[in-house]
Amino acid sequence: MTSSPSRTVPPTSDVDIVFISSDRVRYGIHSKNLEASTGGFPPVRSQSGLSVTSEPVPLTESSSVLNLLFRFIYPMDRPKVEDMEFKIVIELAEAAEKYQVFSAVHVCRLCLRYSGNFIMKHPVEIALFAAKHGYPDLLELTRAHGALLPLSTVVALLPQHLVLPWIKYREKWEEVYREVPDMFGQKCHSSRSISSYGSASFVPDYLPRTKPSNYQNTPCDVWRRVLQIILSNYHQKGLLALVDIDGLFTLPAQLSEESRGCCTIALKAVRTDLEKRIQNLTPFSKFLTGAY
Repeated sequence: MTSSPSRTVPPTSDVDIVFISSDRVRYGIHSKNLEASTGGFPPVRSQSGLSVTSEPVPLTESSSVLNLLFRFIYPMDRPKVEDMEFKIVIELAEAAEKYQVFSAVHVCRLCLRYSGNFIMKHPVEIALFAAKHGYPDLLELTRAHGALLPLSTVVALLPQHLVLPWIKYREKWEEVYREVPDMFGQKCHSSRSISSYGSASFVPDYLPRTKPSNYQNTPCDVWRRVLQIILSNYHQKGLLALVDIDGLFTLPAQLSEESRGCCTIALKAVRTDLEKRIQNLTPFSKFLTGAY
């Protein structure tokens, strides 16, 4: 099968090496650029101690990846990786890591972290990339979105040796999910109408507070309606409710206004407890070591 020259970096008479993509596109590359910008390509220097090969070197990546990758080793306009779809970015990121094209490594890592809602839409693929190349911060960002996907979706993407750690990790999120209704239940309260503070002043029973002599205990009907709405939405969303804490605690405008006072304090307390519980979850990286 014949190959065709690349339009981006075509072979010329002054290049040291020619690479060929998996789809047979030829790239003429200068060794000095590889030496200055990369650390993982086949050796191409001659005078400095590395051997120049006279034969084209085949690479496993396609031309769609190499067209982008080689632009990072020359003083030319860099690809706008932030505008690309996920499949291209992750393939470029893997190639950049493999051949240690350091500028491309940095750009791709930033794009996976910040661009296009990639973490929300492709948490498993990014988690695998992060675990493979040692990026614990990126791995932690994917933890909730990936753990809460259906197991049938996740298992199909995981290598066999990661299936059991992922199941164990997901079980920890399921424990938190089951605890949430009790967190709200523990904050059930009666409203104390305190005339000395004005009729709109309420203090939940569970909060430590000096009781004035002129107070009346009245059941908090607003809290009951708050729980009905929040827990109904919570069960409809399932585990995914745990990655949308703002949405979980959002109330209709009228009920939000009515809940000012005792219910606002109670909601804040539940949210604090829940966020702390999620923050203290065992990281997925710990399950990879077999410690859990």
